[in-house]
Amino acid sequence: MKAYYFSLQVENVNAALTKGKAQIEARNGTFTGNDVSGSFSIPAPFFSHIGGLYAVQGNVVTVTITNPPGFASPQFVANQSATFFGGTLQTGPTELS
Repeated sequence: MKAYYFSLQVENVNAALTKGKAQIEARNGTFTGNDVSGSFSIPAPFFSHIGGLYAVQGNVVTVTITNPPGFASPQFVANQSATFFGGTLQTGPTELS
């Protein structure tokens, strides 16, 4: 599966990143970065991990899934990410070429 990205609209970037970090770490994942950009990785059953990057511009967090899971659709991952960060899916998911 190819990498893809999507954008999340959030009310408060710091709160969204704190919530996302807590959700990812609660699943034995790693989350590194700051209020501008970073990366994350989450262990996945039947797959080594789900990995990605994030970048912030204003109140929009753009998430790029660089190591997508083979068992879940991009739409499912985007919706789960919106839940993790407490945001609303704004655009995507869009496959990277």
